[in-house]
Amino acid sequence: MTEMEVPPSRPRASILSNSVFTLIETYSGFRSGWADPEGQQIYLSPDASACSIGSALIKALEASRIFTLENLPIITREQHAERYEAWVKDVIQRYGFKNRAAMFKAMKSVDADVYHQKLHLLPTKHEKREAWGRSNSDKFEDVIISYPNQADAIGEAILLALSRCR
Repeated sequence: MTEMEVPPSRPRASILSNSVFTLIETYSGFRSGWADPEGQQIYLSPDASACSIGSALIKALEASRIFTLENLPIITREQHAERYEAWVKDVIQRYGFKNRAAMFKAMKSVDADVYHQKLHLLPTKHEKREAWGRSNSDKFEDVIISYPNQADAIGEAILLALSRCR
């Protein structure tokens, strides 16, 4: 593998943030990733310190599972959909949102990947109520720092990446 190649399995996490909460959640997988029910799901207030945010991401990344084609678990679309719906219901109840639209309004999403001793934070744009994405034409500037690193430096990098979301 060259320095530029992204390994198919690597530690990863997702960061979702709106005006009510920030969620940092472990993702695992091979090539594509999914919210890992065996990982961390850490809720923080939107004004949490950089150190708290960075510590949460470190925990989530440490819980990310590395898979190969030989040990890849089978997760059906139905299982994924059930987990997702349970998560939405929990967040609506936990934070008292009126409905899904209120929950997802102005929510930002950043993907976090670790490879080649670097933390790659990838800002996204909110494309639909419950969908984020990015393409080359979006011209996002990723945030990349060395990893491992201090929790406060990681938190500052996350805040910068969130500020670049659209």
